[in-house]
Parts: sequence; structure tokens; C-alpha cells
Amino acid sequence: MTDYNAALVLKNNFQEVYFNRGNLRMKQDKFTDAIADYTKVLELNPNYVKAISNRGDAYFEMGNYSKAIVDFTKAIEFDSKNAKLYYNRGNARFSKEEYKAALVDYNLAIELNTKYIEAYYNRAVVKSLIGDNNGAIDDYNEIVKVFPEDVDGYVGRGISKHRLDDFEGAIMDYTYAIAISGANSEAYYNRGLSKLLLNQKENACTDFKKSLELQHDSAAEALKKYCR
Repeated sequence: MTDYNAALVLKNNFQEVYFNRGNLRMKQDKFTDAIADYTKVLELNPNYVKAISNRGDAYFEMGNYSKAIVDFTKAIEFDSKNAKLYYNRGNARFSKEEYKAALVDYNLAIELNTKYIEAYYNRAVVKSLIGDNNGAIDDYNEIVKVFPEDVDGYVGRGISKHRLDDFEGAIMDYTYAIAISGANSEAYYNRGLSKLLLNQKENACTDFKKSLELQHDSAAEALKKYCR
């Protein structure tokens, strides 16, 4: 940090110094200071795309999703083929519960990068939230095809199958997630719910107990409600 400050004393319009100091401040979680540095860069060079997108990242980290969206949108105007910019804007829109707009951005990110697994995952979550569980399953399928030991992929797909009343399919996914992770409270808890709906009460209660051991927030309530 001292070297960056010294450089600015010598040449206070040196945009790269402001940019690099902003990056360092981001790593230090000094997001307000980073925004100030990126803003200075943009005063010197309004077309500095990386500074625009990095400032968007800083706004996002601060929870200012509206300003993050403004910056990501501006960056996209300069770099419309950058999948990460659409992904980041989608995340900001997701955080504002603008799910349909987030879905559009995740779609665009995946069109530009068909192997963008993070975008598939977030798109699956959005689809599930808006009731498109079949679409969510399609995305989870892509995730576990590329990463066959992705626990969250199996748990997410299990949740979507459960919502479609495919309880046996959900149980298979939760069981696979448990086999991979060894201990996953959400997988045990959700498997218990699916087993309940297949009239497998004893097995369901065993899963709730295991989930409680793993400190799942809802396990105690499930045991009290279903397993007396």
C-alpha cells in the first residue's frame, strides 16, 4: 500500500496506481476505499472497463446491488461478450429478488460460455424459486455431469425432484450426496422429508436424528412433529 501511495504523490493522475490500489483494498475488504480508487480511475478514463466492473464487485460486496447493476450494465456496454459480467449482474439481480431478470443474465452468461458451471448452478436455483423445477433439474444434470461429486448439485436436484413428487428420485440424490460428503445435514434432513411422504416413518426419523447431530436448524422441530 505504501508504494501505491508514494506513486500517487509523484504522479496523482496515474490511473494504474489507483486501479491497483483499489484491487489491493478489495482484497483487504476495504470496499468503500476501493470504490473511491476505482471512481478516480474512471474520472481519468471513463472507458476503463475493468475499473467499472471491479467497482461493481465492490458495490456488490457492500450490499449495494442497485449500484452494482449500474456498473455491470455499463461494463457490458463496452464488453458485451464477457460472460462473467452477465453472471455478476445476474447475482446482483438475484440478491434483489429480481429473479426473472437474473434468469435472463444467467442465460446470456451460459450462451457465451456453455461450461460456466457457476451460472448453471445459480440458474438452477432461480428456476426452482420461480417454480420451473424441470428446468432446474436440467441445469443440475449439467453440473453433476461435469462434476460427478458435486454435493450441492445432488442436493439441489433432489429438492427439485421432491417438489415434483418424485420422492424416490429425490432420495437417490440425497443418498448419493451423503455418500460423497460423509456428513451433510441438509441431505439427511431432506431425505427424511421424502421418506415421510413414502410412508417410511422409521427411516425418516433416523435421518432427522442424524441431521440433528449435524446441527440442521429444522431437525429438532421435525423430530418433535413426526417422531414421537
